[in-house]
Amino acid sequence: PYTTLFRSGVGDNGDVLIRVRDTGIGMSEKEIAEALEPFRQLHTTRRAGGTGLGLPLTKALVEANRASLRISSAKREGTLVEVVFPPTRVLAE
Repeated sequence: PYTTLFRSGVGDNGDVLIRVRDTGIGMSEKEIAEALEPFRQLHTTRRAGGTGLGLPLTKALVEANRASLRISSAKREGTLVEVVFPPTRVLAE
C-alpha cells in the first residue's frame, strides 16, 4: 500500500503550484520518459490496468495552459509531480 498527498498554493510571485506526491514504487528517469509517451505502460510488478494516457494527457493539458510539469521520482521511494501555472495564467480575485 502507498499514500498519496495533494497540496496546492500560491507562490510569492503569484504563480499557482499543484503538487501530488506518492510513496509508490517510483520510477527512473528513463521510466518517466517512457511514461510520458502516449499508450506506453511501464512493466512493473504492480498491474492496475489502464491505457497509458494518464501522464501524456496531463502533460498536454498542462502545456496547453502554458504551465509547466515537473516529475521527480526515485525507485522504492515514490514520485512527486508538480504543475506550476505562471501568474499570467492565474485569475485574480
